[in-house]
Amino acid sequence: MIPIFTTQLMGRIKAVREKEEEFEDAARLMAQALVGDGTVYVYGTRELRGITSEVEYGTDRDESIKALTQENLNELTTADRVMLFSPFTNDDEACRLATKLHVQGVPFAAISNFYDEQDAAYSLADVHIDFESDIGLVPDEEGKRSGYPTSIIGLYTYFCLLLTIKEIMSEY
Repeated sequence: MIPIFTTQLMGRIKAVREKEEEFEDAARLMAQALVGDGTVYVYGTRELRGITSEVEYGTDRDESIKALTQENLNELTTADRVMLFSPFTNDDEACRLATKLHVQGVPFAAISNFYDEQDAAYSLADVHIDFESDIGLVPDEEGKRSGYPTSIIGLYTYFCLLLTIKEIMSEY
């Protein structure tokens, strides 16, 4: 099962990697905060909460990128930007936050599996990056699937965004 999972995971990573236009759009959106008076914040729902640990404690942490918390949510300004990670665009918590960000006039990139165009985490986002990882990668003998790679793909996407932001900022 491990070879199947690994092969399928590499296929999912490749599919996300090919979203160069979305990565550049999202990174440019985040860089706007960094060249101005804003801050980039990262928020993850459900299993993607781990991305905020990377933001706060990871070896590649950047002081200009912070975890979005309930405490600093009300301090956001239109100069700030948010990366909103969720398993699906219809995630209740992500949709509530997307609506709040929209009302506050805070631009954000939503990063998740696409579910429906009407989902607030998709329709209100300035940019959306689709994980394309909405099924388990390993089928069993009954046809059920396991090995959902959402958190792995989420971290991969975060690092791709971080590196693209750094590349853009090196030009300033």
